[in-house]
Amino acid sequence: LVVWSYKARGGFIELLVIGAVATLCFVRWLKRDPSGLGYAAGCGLLLGIGWWVNNQILYFIAPLGLFGTLHLIGSLRSGQRGLRSACILSVVSGVSFLVGSFPYWMYNLRNGFPSLGMFGFAPLDEIGQHVVGLWTTAVPILLGAKRFWEGPALLSWGIVGVYLVYGCVLGGALLSRRREIAQLARGRLDSNSQIEIFFAIMGVACAVFCVSTFGWLSQAPRYLLPLYIPLFILCGVWIKLLTARSRLLGTLFLTGLVTLNLASCFWGGRAIPGEPVVYRGERVNREHAALIKELDGLGITKVRTNYWIGYRLAFETNERVTFIVLQEPRQVRIPEYQVLPEGTSQDLVPLLLVPSERSIFVGALNRLGYSFKESSADGYVVIYDIKRPVMNLRRIGRDAVAELKATGSMPPSAAVDGLVETRWATGAPQSVGQNFEIVFTEPQEVCALRYQLGSWSQDYPRGLRIVGEDVVGNRMILLSDADYSRLSIFFRGSDFEFWFPVQRLRKLTLEQVGSHGILDWSVAELSLYSGSV
Repeated sequence: LVVWSYKARGGFIELLVIGAVATLCFVRWLKRDPSGLGYAAGCGLLLGIGWWVNNQILYFIAPLGLFGTLHLIGSLRSGQRGLRSACILSVVSGVSFLVGSFPYWMYNLRNGFPSLGMFGFAPLDEIGQHVVGLWTTAVPILLGAKRFWEGPALLSWGIVGVYLVYGCVLGGALLSRRREIAQLARGRLDSNSQIEIFFAIMGVACAVFCVSTFGWLSQAPRYLLPLYIPLFILCGVWIKLLTARSRLLGTLFLTGLVTLNLASCFWGGRAIPGEPVVYRGERVNREHAALIKELDGLGITKVRTNYWIGYRLAFETNERVTFIVLQEPRQVRIPEYQVLPEGTSQDLVPLLLVPSERSIFVGALNRLGYSFKESSADGYVVIYDIKRPVMNLRRIGRDAVAELKATGSMPPSAAVDGLVETRWATGAPQSVGQNFEIVFTEPQEVCALRYQLGSWSQDYPRGLRIVGEDVVGNRMILLSDADYSRLSIFFRGSDFEFWFPVQRLRKLTLEQVGSHGILDWSVAELSLYSGSV
């Protein structure tokens, strides 16, 4: 608990301090001076500053706002407060919040509210994964049952043990407040003791984590650090309750908590964190000296690589080597790194991979006929000097198309109108069997295809097979689902292209062989080419 609650992590420790003091002001307002404005104004000011510092202050705003509203309603019903007093209190709190968060609003009003990009709901099919990650990885790390970036079994005796210990803490505190919680369920708030607020903060934090786009980061759970504020308080409450019954029990439980935390840091050696996982269990190296020397020797200053490798490499080379984000996580922290020199294509940028990724990207390069060289250093694979095959392509015009057929009600013509600003989409979540079909007026010699997503990059097909049909009706697979899987990873973030031996076709069909619970399948522009490769 100590290690994770004091380590500096960009705005997170400040958030803990602000959230804790704001909650303290709120509780004192209810218990000591519910008619005064001082504590209410202080709480609003602190929450406003927290909003500017880190939007996870939501974990505190939602519970405090709810309990404050219940208190005002209760005081109005009992006649302890008049409507005018309640309105003044609400206005003072709101204005204090705006004053505290003024830098946030000033910046966003001037720049079109870019900070709203921090908020986003995870797709429904990912929320379940976030819930599993929360309870099997994130919370165990925070409670000391699992070490940072450790990757053993999902459940262990250590995890079971800490859940039993802290389950006693939470369960005991809940049972001691069962009557007050029952009253709270009926909308009645006990102003003399506010233990329920801390349960609410924990519940909101876990719920927001699971449904947000940040829920994937269960292995580095800094987005759950506010859990410590209620956890510390509830541990104190439980030990106080035990001590009231038996001083020996209280002392033993406190000793057990301290021992548990010391064991998590020193049992089996110092708890030095593991390195982030890049792909299939393979991790970032601790040392990159040999890799940097190899890149310098090859004259490489820009690579496509994993988020965790790339930012460390940029830091260790003082930005002599920068990178384009490859694979998950796809979050871009420094947009300037993603900019390529004029005339440079992303698919020709050297690849820096862990060994398990090699087969994917080498398979894609071989499938497309690229030439390339390989090197290795520090256990990484470097693919460089990537060159496209010599191609002589001519785009097949729209007048060569006799008919377009596609799943859904949206006009398929939007996918071949020469504009990436328009699109065809299924208008429904991706599912197996959806298709987009092009029928030519007369057979065409086709050897390449370019698929553009425009502004709808999230709508890429989760599985794709491309099938051609010749003049006598024979069907041939031009692109298998397995090949598409490799190529889509290789081209992710840019236009998707592939080429094949010249085929004389009367029809070409894109078939969806994957699915997504929410996103539809989109095509901004589809271009076909004849010629030679």
